[in-house]
Amino acid sequence: MRLLNPFGPFVLVIGLTAACAAAPAATPTVTAETPSVIVASPTPSPPAQAPAGSTQESVAEDSAVKVTLLRYRQPFTPTIADLIDRKGYEYGGIEVKLCLTRNNSSLQLSVSWDPWALSYEDGTVIKTPSSYNLGAWAEPLYPQDHIVRTGRCVRGWIPFEAPKGKKPELVLYQPGAGTVLEWRIK
Repeated sequence: MRLLNPFGPFVLVIGLTAACAAAPAATPTVTAETPSVIVASPTPSPPAQAPAGSTQESVAEDSAVKVTLLRYRQPFTPTIADLIDRKGYEYGGIEVKLCLTRNNSSLQLSVSWDPWALSYEDGTVIKTPSSYNLGAWAEPLYPQDHIVRTGRCVRGWIPFEAPKGKKPELVLYQPGAGTVLEWRIK
């Protein structure tokens, strides 16, 4: 039998013996202890790998976006010669479209290149470049730090420094909050 201790959060345990037969003047409150139940959270399943050209939805607590990987191109040739200094690399590019379908937050949604990456079969992941030249491509680039209103879309190209002649297996969209999305491009 367990009794609640009025002097703190500790639980007093009293055995059932003959010495306990004499009850104190005040009757203590008796509670039944229920066993703790630990519920294991299901392991999140990996994101579905949609084919290039398909639209997927990324849902966060206060917002939702529909994202389409329109296509992957390699080489994605800049208009400025010798833009890459790294030997054995060339540019690859993804053309993407993102539409804000819901924003219940008081904050505005700003898009950037940061959530995007390329993933290769050998486990290599290539993130977007940290700096770029807006005039280096003839194609319109996906906006950086651009605010999108609910019901509006943005579209453009994102360049990556990719190993020459080696195509990625997946394009990843990994927002800070929201569903991670993957597209298979091979």
